[in-house]
Amino acid sequence: EDKCTVERVALVVNIVPCRILDLGFNSIKDTEVTSLSEALKSNTTLTELDLGDNEVGDTGVTSLSESLKTNTTLT
Repeated sequence: EDKCTVERVALVVNIVPCRILDLGFNSIKDTEVTSLSEALKSNTTLTELDLGDNEVGDTGVTSLSESLKTNTTLT
């Protein structure tokens, strides 16, 4: 089975220009958010990101907040 993991999304998010990414309700954890956060640091097209109702803890939130220091397109 070919699964679309958050790590794969992180790789694609800077290749395929999209403005909205809805990853809500996907049981995403801190390690996966960290991969996504790294990609978000250099992303210039994404304006909305939904990570609602996942399992993101303090480590994931910290990683996301660090990526937002350089990402100026997410609102």
